[in-house]
Amino acid sequence: MNIRHFSAVAAVLLIVSLLLSAQPGVHAQQLTEGNPLPTESIAAPVILSDTEETAPEGRALVLHMADTASPIYKICDSMARDMRARHILVFDTRTDTILYSKSVEGGKLFPASITKLFSAYVALQYLDPDAIITAADELDLVHEGSSLAYVPVGSQVQVHMLVEGMMLPSGNDAAMVLAAAAGRAIAGDETLSGVDAVQTFVDEMNRQARVLGFEKSHFSNPDGWHSGSHYTCLNDLARIAKLALGSETMRSYMCLQRDETQYVSGEYVVWENHNLLVNPETAYYHADAVGMKTGYTRPAGYSLMSAFTFEDGEIVVGLLGYTGKYDRFSDAIRLAQACQEQFRLQEEVLVNPGVG
Repeated sequence: MNIRHFSAVAAVLLIVSLLLSAQPGVHAQQLTEGNPLPTESIAAPVILSDTEETAPEGRALVLHMADTASPIYKICDSMARDMRARHILVFDTRTDTILYSKSVEGGKLFPASITKLFSAYVALQYLDPDAIITAADELDLVHEGSSLAYVPVGSQVQVHMLVEGMMLPSGNDAAMVLAAAAGRAIAGDETLSGVDAVQTFVDEMNRQARVLGFEKSHFSNPDGWHSGSHYTCLNDLARIAKLALGSETMRSYMCLQRDETQYVSGEYVVWENHNLLVNPETAYYHADAVGMKTGYTRPAGYSLMSAFTFEDGEIVVGLLGYTGKYDRFSDAIRLAQACQEQFRLQEEVLVNPGVG
């Protein structure tokens, strides 16, 4: 082989190597830690055979889109004009109807720790809430600067404790331990390394997202750490909210403001919820709020998914992309109360057509 041919072959091999190393996933995250944020490229979808495309739900979650001519849409739209959220969602779980939505950048958004609603939901399909998990090398995947539930290597924790650690203090360590345990269960191999177990779990998150009819979502981790290949949209968040609210284990922790617990291995922790809607000691407390989840990364901004219970159902309010911490809570209350008042007026008209 002459020098010209050798150089050409070497160049091709170098390009292939670079393309392979750029694929998103848990392994790639380890390489980018401490480096500039990855570019926001959308990963190509993975196509599975028909026999592989199954999920416990058995079907896609169908949403009904907002009626832009409805009074409730117009009220929400008027209120949204002075809100600083980049993405706004109002969703009626009774009718699976998106009452209002507003988004930027083509609807693509970064969910940050709101991701944990979906990762906990998927993990609970494979793990008994009372099962005991031993935290292992998957904790090496937790990025410096993460919010923590303080789950040390070697500690023994029940699955439901890990879910609580994800819902209240938004522990990325709890998310990794839960994901690894579920990944090993999915693979049927308890000897999987933390990296391989978490990647197996993330692959399952993406598989279920496709089966459930998610329109614009791809997950590259279970905790919401920012990545250009980790994104979703408002329609998919509505679906995730409905799934999360239907989980008895997850729901039992969403409204907790504070909890003290002891791991199976003896460690004692105190957790507080980042969601001020469920904290009676703040001005943002609302008795009808189901806390669900907060989120924050610098690219995503401050975000909130919360539900508000009414007489016969719940309204989910999603507000994402704030530059400040607190407006998301007051804006969620304003939207929820406006919806509640409009529903009351509509009910009065139905009962007494002469009203109004």
